[in-house]
Amino acid sequence: MRQFHFFSLRTKLILAFLGVALIPLLLLSWLNKHTAQVTLTSTANQALYAAASQTALTLDAFITANLDAVRVDAQLPGLAQYLSLPPKGRSNSEAEAEAAAILSTLTRRDSLNILSYTLFDRQGRSVLATNLKDIGRSQATDDYIRQPLQTKFPYASPIRVGRDGFTSLYFSSPVRNAKGTIVGVLAVRYNAAAIQQLVAQNNGLAGAQSFAVLLDENHIRLAHGIAAELIFKSVVPLPANKVKALIEAGRLPQRPSSELATNLPAFEQGLNQITCKAVRTCPPTYFTTALTGVSHQLSAVAAARLRTQPWFVIFAQPQQVFLAPIYAQVRVAQRLAVAIAIAVIIIAIAIAQWLARPLVHLAQRVAQFTAGQLNARAHIVSQDEIGSLATNFNAMAEQVGKLFQGLEERTHELEASQHVTFAVSELSKAIVDPESLLQEAVTLLQTRFNLYHVQIYLWEPATQQLSRQAGASGADISWPAHREISIRLDCPDSLVACAARTQRLAVAESRRISEAIAPDLAALPMGTEAAVPLVARGQLLGVLDIQDVYTDHFSAIDLDTFKTLAGQIAIALENARLFEQIQKTEERFRRIFEDAPIGMAIASLEDEQLVQVNKAFCRMLVYEAEALAQLSFKDITHPTDLSKDLRLFQQMVTGAIASYQIEKRYLKQTQEVVWANLTATLIRDQQGGASYSLGMIENITERKRAEAALRQSETQYREKAQQLQEALHELQQTQAQLVQSEKMSSLGQLVAGVAHEINNPINFIYGNLTHAKQYLQDLFKLLHLYQTHYPHPAPAIQTTTQEIDLEFLGEDFERILASMQVGAERIRQIVLSLRNFSRLDEAEMKPVDIHQGLDNTLVILQNQLKPRPGHLGIEVIKEYGQLPLVNCYAGQLNQVFMNLLTNAIDALEVRCTHQPLQDGVALVDQNALVVPPRIWISTAAVEPNQVMIRIVDNGPGMTERTRQRLFDPFFTTKEVGKGTGLGLSISYQIVEKHQGQLRCLSVPGEGAEFIVQIPIQPAPKLNS
Repeated sequence: MRQFHFFSLRTKLILAFLGVALIPLLLLSWLNKHTAQVTLTSTANQALYAAASQTALTLDAFITANLDAVRVDAQLPGLAQYLSLPPKGRSNSEAEAEAAAILSTLTRRDSLNILSYTLFDRQGRSVLATNLKDIGRSQATDDYIRQPLQTKFPYASPIRVGRDGFTSLYFSSPVRNAKGTIVGVLAVRYNAAAIQQLVAQNNGLAGAQSFAVLLDENHIRLAHGIAAELIFKSVVPLPANKVKALIEAGRLPQRPSSELATNLPAFEQGLNQITCKAVRTCPPTYFTTALTGVSHQLSAVAAARLRTQPWFVIFAQPQQVFLAPIYAQVRVAQRLAVAIAIAVIIIAIAIAQWLARPLVHLAQRVAQFTAGQLNARAHIVSQDEIGSLATNFNAMAEQVGKLFQGLEERTHELEASQHVTFAVSELSKAIVDPESLLQEAVTLLQTRFNLYHVQIYLWEPATQQLSRQAGASGADISWPAHREISIRLDCPDSLVACAARTQRLAVAESRRISEAIAPDLAALPMGTEAAVPLVARGQLLGVLDIQDVYTDHFSAIDLDTFKTLAGQIAIALENARLFEQIQKTEERFRRIFEDAPIGMAIASLEDEQLVQVNKAFCRMLVYEAEALAQLSFKDITHPTDLSKDLRLFQQMVTGAIASYQIEKRYLKQTQEVVWANLTATLIRDQQGGASYSLGMIENITERKRAEAALRQSETQYREKAQQLQEALHELQQTQAQLVQSEKMSSLGQLVAGVAHEINNPINFIYGNLTHAKQYLQDLFKLLHLYQTHYPHPAPAIQTTTQEIDLEFLGEDFERILASMQVGAERIRQIVLSLRNFSRLDEAEMKPVDIHQGLDNTLVILQNQLKPRPGHLGIEVIKEYGQLPLVNCYAGQLNQVFMNLLTNAIDALEVRCTHQPLQDGVALVDQNALVVPPRIWISTAAVEPNQVMIRIVDNGPGMTERTRQRLFDPFFTTKEVGKGTGLGLSISYQIVEKHQGQLRCLSVPGEGAEFIVQIPIQPAPKLNS
């Protein structure tokens, strides 16, 4: 559309005619095409939905017929009789032969599609099949076996890929005996090619090139009317885990994932519109999509659900087929539009030529006038708008010619004014002295404009007067000395004072200089005077006074020029004053920089070179200023601190930080180190740009030395405190070892003494029990002989026999002797365990049976383990592994076992004392029984030279905080008087002495586990 403005008038007229003729025709054609397309699409959708519904009914009828057939087949008596036999009675029986004949007959009913019949028992095992390979196979987990047994109705399975490579689906039904009890399942394997045939035979049902596609609930193609190679391919790629599950279930063949899917998201989106679950409530679904990834041809699609399976039937037809009439109509309309366009172009060219001829003539004359031919005129004789336009153009051309002549005359005056303005501007750049600048400016102004007098008065706020600063005259006038002519601001007769008060241009005609103002100039003739205030940034600086002998000589343009010149002079004067102030400020900064008590340096951002340094920095590094100016700050920075300094410097240069402060080391000229506190910032100009950086360096070497001395002193004191703490810890451990060693030594001596004292008398008793038993047998043998030979003893003997119950006495006395022997044996075992536990005679390392040490410890603790009134017994579970003899200190290792088992018993007693009892079993509450207290002891050989002993209880457990302090000396969780806190600490040290490890694992409420791991043969340093 933008290029339309650049077309010629003739072209625009032709295009307008074409638009008027063709736009209605094209709009009508589009409406006709749209209406026809909507009608044809609706008709095609209805036909496609009817074909899809009919195909779905055909498939439903096929599945229903096969379900009815397998249900009827399952009712045959021969099959139920065979399955009712016991498994051992079926083989080679008449029932088996009859059932096999039935299955063979059923298979021949449709030999093309029925692949096999199989009979399953209630356990899902194949007992009879037309395919002998299937007999004996357990298929209880398959859906076509499980579903009939659970639902008691016939079942049709999804299409599967079998182990033999055939695609098939199963129809199965429960088999019932005469009482109606299910005794098995009859399953028929049907060739899935029948489904493909049913789908393919409906091709063209909705019109030319229409076809059907069958999809399952996962949108996997099960059958395709025209592209069988797409069978078993999903519409879009499925998740990997789902593909794996479908392959394992036989729903997909064993192929790579890329061969099991197409990528048709529009097709998938259309299928997702089908959200109904029941067929009766499922509305028709229509959508348009491409059905193959190779061709992008769009097809209209209608979908319908099956009643018997969660499958969909879609019927599709390419749009170009059912929209073919519209395409033919569009071609006819295009030919008609071309013919009309040709005719309109011919007519439009003729009319445009007639209408555009006068306009073209007028445009040519305008172009000539614009090119500089001011005498160009239009010759058009017409009474319409074009003739009126030509007349107005001729009048305008006459006026422009006159204006152009006056403009040329004024241009020469403006050029002179511009020359003066440019010259004043150049003076302001070249001259920085205010007095010289003003004198040069008035001289230039007087000579260029040929003026009579030009003066500049400057405003002095202190005296409230205007003093003449510079002047120039074309007459031979002797000017008074500098600053001898002054004008008060309130002087009523002065034009200069008036301009200063109002800060506006003041002009006067035919005036003479007042005698009160300038007596020496009072006689000078005055024609015209103009006073222009000099104002910069809203502040009055002075007044430019211009005088000439001619009356009405200053035009409006001249006055504008004077204003511009006054502005230029004011700006130049302000800049000169600012430059003077800047010079003073720089001098003051230079003195501050040089005399500063701390080091200061200016560095270039481009090459990091030192540009300027002060005296303090030179003294700090013992350099001359000229020598330092030849270096960069990297040359005098300690290498260790250079990377950090450079990183911060670059961040400041890039604007990430405004400044930075660090403590760093500098290198003197003698390479000595100087510690300094550096504060760096950028030096910016008025535009915000930066080319240099300023560094302020404070010498902190003495402070660093003091800090280092302080740190060294602090380190020494900390080391001494650590040594004292370690000595205290060793003292506590030594104390604990001494206390426990003395305690165990005394206990061992006591145990050994008691065992020795008990051992002698018990040996007397145990040794005489055998003789006593023999003597008793001899006495009773003699007594029986008396009773045999003298059956009628004296009355006194009979009375005494009855009183003492001689028969009971004989039997009970034998039991007493046996009980005494058991008790003596028990005492001997206890004494032996005490001796083995104490090990006083085994102070050196020797090979020891770990299991014997554990058993001896359990014997000593037997009294605490067995049940007693108010206390449950503790069950000990031993899980001993095959262990070799371990080279160790037997007495010390027994002490470890004693401490660990005692702690476990104490923990279990704490748990039991807080629980009520019911029939000797602990209760958490009155309705919930829990496991009684137990201790597990397990041993095992681990690694090449290690044994592990694990002691586990199901007590209350402990917190993580308690577990971390468990092996600290004197730490205990028991009540006062029940524990010293030394047992586990001593045990930990004993295990460490054996080059082993003692660990504890525990969670509150889940018991505790102690793990002892020691080497079978310790390293030589242990023996030393």
